[in-house]
Amino acid sequence: MEEQKTQEMEPYTVHLGHGIPVEIWEKSVDDLAKEFLKFIEKEFPKEKYNAIEKHKDQTFRLFWLTKEVPVFTTNPEFELKKEKVEMLVETELEKRVMKENKELLSFLTSKIVEWAKKNELSKITKTDVDIFLMEEELLLSSRLKDMLHRMANLGIRKD
Repeated sequence: MEEQKTQEMEPYTVHLGHGIPVEIWEKSVDDLAKEFLKFIEKEFPKEKYNAIEKHKDQTFRLFWLTKEVPVFTTNPEFELKKEKVEMLVETELEKRVMKENKELLSFLTSKIVEWAKKNELSKITKTDVDIFLMEEELLLSSRLKDMLHRMANLGIRKD
């Protein structure tokens, strides 16, 4: 019976007030942000950063739960630390999203310019962009579609 109590207690982490693990209190904001980014890479290896960024609230919640941090805490000092970590992670995710978008637009621009030449177009309209994306079975945000439209027209003029 005594052995069973020990086994049940082992998985628990020592917590300070407000249910926050000591190890989390002791880590710096930068270290937690780095851990967070590693968590994203490990748990969502095939996801594009665009998708992760869209669901960042759920990702934040999952990360903190893996660290045994309650979803709601009443400690303002910890809430500030948590916000700082999340701000650093958001900034890094935004950089990664921009890099992904830049690579995607570069690739799609060359493809749509080829497509336009094949279809003997001298100018690419927004409807042409929609048709191209439909043929390629791709979904883009309106912002990225607008950017692709502009870049494609610049690309078609070069040739």
